[in-house]
Formats: sequence, C-alpha cells, structure tokens
Amino acid sequence: MVSEENLEIYLKSHFIDMEDLENDNFENFICHRAKKILKEICKVTGKEFSEPSDEELKQIFFESKLKKIPSTKVVVIFLFAEKNFL
Repeated sequence: MVSEENLEIYLKSHFIDMEDLENDNFENFICHRAKKILKEICKVTGKEFSEPSDEELKQIFFESKLKKIPSTKVVVIFLFAEKNFL
C-alpha cells in the first residue's frame, strides 16, 4: 500500500496537485496542470513563461475542437505555441 505522503510526492512529479483531486473539479485540475507543464517546458527550453489565465485555458481545453486529443502535454505544447504563450 502506498502512503499518502508517497502518493502526493508521486503525483507532484507528474504535475498533479492532490488538492485539485480532492476538490473534484476537472476543469480546474486541467488548467492547473497545464500551467505547471507549460512552466516546466519554458524552464527546460529557456523560454520566458507567460502564464495564461484560467479562462484562456478553459477555452482551449473545453471549447476547442482539439479537446479530444488524449495527451494533455501534446495539447499544451501545440496550443500554447499557437497562442504565443511559448
């Protein structure tokens, strides 16, 4: 069995916040995770991080025709590059 402490460490390493899971709000979970992934991409690539608003992210993920793409990371990279967040 995995301890709660180890589970939280594991989830954080995948850009998942335990609080987002506990609050059971999928839209906020996706927005917060996308920001964390984007920030890490910018850090690794040396790009300046321009944090999008939750409203921009909700529009991208929940109103876009691309919302059915299975990988959050692929969507983040593609859409943020297109929207000039990168």
